[in-house]
Amino acid sequence: MNIKNKISNGVNQKGIAPIAIILIIIGVLVVAGGLYYYQTQTEPDIIQPSPTPSPQPTTQDETADWKTYRNDEYGFEFKYPGEYEMDINKNTPLDDLVFDFTFIHSNGYGFQIRKTNYKNIDDWYLNWRKGFKEGPQEYESGIIINPSIDYVENMEINGLPAKKVVIKGVPYADTVIYFIKNYLYSFSYGGVAGRSRDINRKYSDIPHYWERDDYKKEIEQLRQKDLFLFNQIVSTFRFIK
Repeated sequence: MNIKNKISNGVNQKGIAPIAIILIIIGVLVVAGGLYYYQTQTEPDIIQPSPTPSPQPTTQDETADWKTYRNDEYGFEFKYPGEYEMDINKNTPLDDLVFDFTFIHSNGYGFQIRKTNYKNIDDWYLNWRKGFKEGPQEYESGIIINPSIDYVENMEINGLPAKKVVIKGVPYADTVIYFIKNYLYSFSYGGVAGRSRDINRKYSDIPHYWERDDYKKEIEQLRQKDLFLFNQIVSTFRFIK
């Protein structure tokens, strides 16, 4: 190899090292620049604070201070408002009626126990429905009534199937809840007929006031208030044996 070639090779070998270093530096800068861009352009994760659970409202038992009626003979009990008094009718006029009482100072609530040969409430209701007479008819003391069934609702009383029957067109008859366990039990609400005197007096100077929408609204509000309390009483019923 002559001197010229040696010089040429030496120059090439010496020139490769700086170029390699430059490429390495450029690579490092590219990577560093990419990391910087990613860090500046990517939004950091936002850590949401854990929500503080809202305090749950405590359910107040509105029947906690009510009286309890307990009947060991037929094995049941239920609660009723403390201001009510029970009027138990021991001389029942019907052969199948074995227990009957109403609440004094109440909103027309009552409770009965009757003998029955039926084992379930559906069969009993079908038979009762066949004997229910609808349409205008003369009642006691010459009063003309026009009974009809407004609606029937399936429900449960202390785990037993029950029927809620709402009746229209009969004085002192509104809602009755029936259920069977050896006997036919029934809770009844007689409606607002005996408690609407104040409302009637308010509209008494207006001809045909019973046809007015505002009068009907007040009567229905009174009825719904009565039914709310009635349903509370029924909800406390339970068998004790």
